[in-house]
Amino acid sequence: MKINKIIFGLLSFAFFSFSAIVLISCGEHIHEWNNGEITQEATCTVDGIKTYKCEICEETKTEIIYSKGHVEVIDAAVEPTCTTTGLTEGKHCSTCNEVLVAQEEVAAKGHTEVVDAAVAATCTTTGLTEGKHCSKCNEILVEQKVVPAGHTVVTDKAVVATCTETGLTEGKHCSACNEILVEQKETAAKGHKEVIDEAVEPTCTESGLTEGSHCSTCNEIFVAQDVIDAFGHTEVVDEAVEPTCTTTGLTEGKHCSTCNEVLIEQEIIDKSEHNYNVFTNRCIDCNEMELPEIKTITQNNNYDGNSNAVIYLESSVDWTLGYNYTLTLSSEANHVRLVGDINSTYPLSIIVNSRDSLLTIDLVNAKLTSQSSCINSESNQTLYVRFFGEECSLVCSKANNGKDGSYFLGAKNGNDGSTAILTKGDLEILVASTYIQIIGGNGGDGGNAATAIYEHNGGNGGNGGKGISAGYILIKFSNGYAIENITIKAGIGGNGGDGKRGGTSGMKGNDGTASNTIVNFE
Repeated sequence: MKINKIIFGLLSFAFFSFSAIVLISCGEHIHEWNNGEITQEATCTVDGIKTYKCEICEETKTEIIYSKGHVEVIDAAVEPTCTTTGLTEGKHCSTCNEVLVAQEEVAAKGHTEVVDAAVAATCTTTGLTEGKHCSKCNEILVEQKVVPAGHTVVTDKAVVATCTETGLTEGKHCSACNEILVEQKETAAKGHKEVIDEAVEPTCTESGLTEGSHCSTCNEIFVAQDVIDAFGHTEVVDEAVEPTCTTTGLTEGKHCSTCNEVLIEQEIIDKSEHNYNVFTNRCIDCNEMELPEIKTITQNNNYDGNSNAVIYLESSVDWTLGYNYTLTLSSEANHVRLVGDINSTYPLSIIVNSRDSLLTIDLVNAKLTSQSSCINSESNQTLYVRFFGEECSLVCSKANNGKDGSYFLGAKNGNDGSTAILTKGDLEILVASTYIQIIGGNGGDGGNAATAIYEHNGGNGGNGGKGISAGYILIKFSNGYAIENITIKAGIGGNGGDGKRGGTSGMKGNDGTASNTIVNFE
């Protein structure tokens, strides 16, 4: 390796010397070399290069810097222990840290186990459990634990003294060495404790007893009690109770005035029939409203049979359900009952025509959703709406958005949201459902302006709808229901549409109100 480097150096020297002679012979100039710059550092195994530059013509020449070779350092061997591995001797270069002889891992020797014999404890001296340790490094492998000294205690049960015989206290002794640890002592006889057995008065059906006495400790009888015969019932008549339309009645019965035992049980008589007013459908005696006979709408009544809605109506009234899913009630209709998920396929609205008679609408677990008002009454008469079951809702869906503008036409405003219950007359609501929602519709968003040469403004958002609008609003609660069972909310105003070419964006619509007037509760 070194011979090759010498030959390379001689050839390089001869080449550069020849070049210098040629330059001189050409009549140019003699090179004036600078101090040179190391352009490649020499390492332990690779030669380096030093480059010189002529300060006149900037021609360069190179010079070899020979490699230095490794500086060997010994890595001492490490002896293994019982629990840790060791290493063989190795070598590395202190200059470049190259590993010249790798150190190999030597396995740990492992413990040499020795058993430490157990020492039995006695009644008075402690002992030790069996243990283990390593004979090389003395590490404790299984620690010996102290076995406490002490007697094997056996309890000598106490003997309870009786009224006439002595007893013994509880004692203790050791079952191993028979040493008495707690001595038993004699206790005196207790003697009798006399208790009076009170007399028991006889009843209508059970005998009594005279006064007696006995010992409360051993139950020995001193004075026996004699039996007194029962004296029989004193019969009283319980008058019959006539039934009404709201309460049941009772037949005549009998009981004993002394012990109140029922001798002849009164039987329940069913409630009497209601006396309904033909015009108002309410009972003259108790004011209860008569529930109507019901029928199911079918395709013969212009109702789409694919919908899952179930709508029950009084069979005697006139009504129409068109293809637009609007239930229109004539002036003769006085009771409507809706049961189940009315909006399972299509939305449904109820329109009430002007009338002189009252109208009651019952919702039994019913959920109506409509873009227009869920209930819209043109009547000035009071409208009664009653909610029954677990969950009912009257929800107006969002109004239509305004149309986007075109190149020539401006963007349209969003439509206003609808009011969930809208009536010209007063409104009375009965809460008998666990969860009720009455929610006005959100306003439609304004249309976006079209991109054109000139500025175009965005459409305004529609106003949110009201939850309820009526002349006077009264909410009543059936027993067990309260204000937290009903939620009345207004719709949110629609967003304004975007303007284009410098045009302004539409204004957001106003949020609606829960109701148009104060809601009264009873």
